Amino acid sequence: MKRMLKAFLLISVLLMGSSLGFADEPATVGVTIDATATIPTFVRFTLGDWSAMINPGLGVPGVQYSSSPSLNFSHSTGYMDGSWKLLSATAEPDQENVYIPSNTLTAAIVANCKYTYYITGSSLTYQGDPEATSLPIEFMYEIDGTKSDTKSLNGEHEILTNDAPGRKEITHRFRVPYSLEYLAGTYKGQVTFKVVVM
Repeated sequence: MKRMLKAFLLISVLLMGSSLGFADEPATVGVTIDATATIPTFVRFTLGDWSAMINPGLGVPGVQYSSSPSLNFSHSTGYMDGSWKLLSATAEPDQENVYIPSNTLTAAIVANCKYTYYITGSSLTYQGDPEATSLPIEFMYEIDGTKSDTKSLNGEHEILTNDAPGRKEITHRFRVPYSLEYLAGTYKGQVTFKVVVM
């Protein structure tokens, strides 16, 4: 009888261990599937009172929301020296390093993609005499509190390449020389500001 009881207890222990083993490793059935999300490209570019938005990911063209700003070089705001510091309201063209500033333009770029920001331009052409000396434009800009060197606007200039999503603000300043090398009168030209999605 005792032997039968021992055998019964041994079998019970073995069955319990086997049962616990199955509990640690349950039978499963399932499937692993691919997950894909597509985030559309978004860029909003603002320059002064002008704003446009593009979404190449969905094929949406840029839309202009207001009239384009302009660069106006006028002595009415005073003159400046070679260090971009304003001088008195009067100056003479035979002084050294005297410039006429334009209005300041602020560009804002909001994007969730990689892009490069450029400005392109050249000297202004004298109106009324195509043989007259053209008027060069100099510019500088500020991004995140860091100011650039003074540059001549003579072609395409890369201002910013950005790899991270977010907002960037760029302050642009422009000036033209006031000297005896250039005739009094009106000069005209164009400056292009553009964002290229990479």
